[in-house]
Order: sequence, then structure tokens, then C-alpha cells
Amino acid sequence: MIKVVIALLVIVIVARLILKGYRAEPVLFIAGLTLMICTWFTGWGTVLPKGVSGTGISFLDPFEVMRNLFSTRAADLGLMIMTLMGFAHYMDHIGANEAVVRVVTRPLRTLRSPYILLFFSYLFASLLQLAIPSATGLAVLLMGTMFPIMLGLGLSAASAAGVIATSLGVAYTPTAIDAIRGSEAVNMDVVEYVVYHQGPAALATVLIVGISHFFWQKHCDRKAGTLPHEIGTTTVMESGSTPAYYALLPMLPILMAVGSSEIFVTGINLNIITIVLISMAICMLIEWVRKCDLKAVCDGFTHFLKGMGT
Repeated sequence: MIKVVIALLVIVIVARLILKGYRAEPVLFIAGLTLMICTWFTGWGTVLPKGVSGTGISFLDPFEVMRNLFSTRAADLGLMIMTLMGFAHYMDHIGANEAVVRVVTRPLRTLRSPYILLFFSYLFASLLQLAIPSATGLAVLLMGTMFPIMLGLGLSAASAAGVIATSLGVAYTPTAIDAIRGSEAVNMDVVEYVVYHQGPAALATVLIVGISHFFWQKHCDRKAGTLPHEIGTTTVMESGSTPAYYALLPMLPILMAVGSSEIFVTGINLNIITIVLISMAICMLIEWVRKCDLKAVCDGFTHFLKGMGT
């Protein structure tokens, strides 16, 4: 019981500090150290994960855990963000994002509110969890691909980010850890558990959250003074220097991530970073074929590198 009390106490303190405006990173850092030190001090168990050697001084082992996390998760996540931001910058350079806006806004001009886009964007992002069950991986992927598109369609950055941040808040995929643990607890096959028990409740929740986005983001944008113009009254670019098929290029990472998932094929394991690099190669090849100017294509690669740096 004391373990639960200490954990809840730390969670409450963390929540209060973050709500008061304290930086989340150091607060979470201190909270993690506190829980690991409590674990060591009370003898509840080891704080070291498998494969990580201790420092020789048990009291300092929590810092070794932090070092291991920084050298693995932080490095992978940082590189993932860098490559996706580089890809987004390259899409701007070749005019692919402009092509998306030009193509997508034509059928959307009948809509009187761009916030309807938020609802469908949220449904689409939530559906992608069937192929990309990692919350971090999916959020970073959407920030590098769908986020610039939503901005180009007139939505505020906060509203677009809100949709992406909540995209995996409601899980209904058999590969999610909560589904696996839940099915084990009731001694049921995980697919049966998701389809007949977790899935229906999750889908209903997804619809409610999507509808809430429509009203809540509009309220927040009105309060912040960032209300977009109605799609039906905006001036949409009718023509551009890039062909219409370029509208598919910003979505290449998502299409490849879904296409290479276990839903469709087995035995293929493509990392998000690998997918982005493959997508870059495809886009550069298309640019070369269209422009027949290899030097210009090579020069354009600097936009990818600048985007990574930014």
C-alpha cells in the first residue's frame, strides 16, 4: 500500500508543479529519480533494466538508468524529429505542400468551417494507430507530414497540434500494451478482447473526442484571436508551378509506414527514420526526372539538412 501512496503523491506533486508553469523536463527528471531512490532505499526491487550494468554504488544507479535512457530513447527520438522536420522543409522547397493545399481545398470549398477538417484529421490520425502503435512515433510522424498540411489549409498551429497530441489517447489496437495486459487479466485472446470489448467503447470515445475538437479548438482559437477564415470564402491558389501528383509526396512516410506494417505484410521492419530517408530518395528522383537537372536537385538537398538543423 505504501508503494501506491508514494507513487500517487509524486504524481500529484508533478501535476501541480507543471500546472503552475514549471518546466516539465526537470520536474519529470526529479520525479523519476525520486521514485527510483525510494525503490532502492526501501528494497522494493532493482532499478536497473536488463542489460545495464550498475555503477558499483547502488545509490548512484538511478543516474545510470537516466544515462541509458538519454543514450537510447532521447537519441532515437531526436534523430526521428530531425529527419521528419528536414523532410517537411524539403516538401516546402519543391512545392509539394503547396500542391496538397491546392488539390485538397478544391473539394473542401463547400465546407463552411475549417474545423470540420479537425474532426476528420483526428479520425484519420487515430486510425493510423492500427499500423503505428507507438504514440511517440505516430505523433512525430504526423508533425512532420500532416501538421504542415493543416497549417496550409488555414488551421491554427495550436488546433492542429491538439489533434495530433490526442491521436493515440484512445487506443484500440491489439498491439497496444493496455490491450495485451487487459486480455491477459481476463484470460482472453487479445484480438477477441479488442473487437468485442475494448474496441466498441474506444470507437465511441474517438467520435466524442473528435466532435469535442470541433467545438473546443474553435473556442480556444476565438479566445487566442487565431480564428481562421472560412474555407468557402478564402482565396485558393488555382494553379502552381508543381504538378498535382506532388500532393502525394508529403504523405509518402505515412503511406510507407502503413504499407510496411504487420497489417499488410510480415517480416518487414522499417524504422520511421529509414522510411523518411527512403521517401527523400524517391522525392529527389521524381524531382530529377521532372527537371532533368541533377545539380538543382543536389542543391535542394541542403533544405533537408537545414530543416534537420532547425
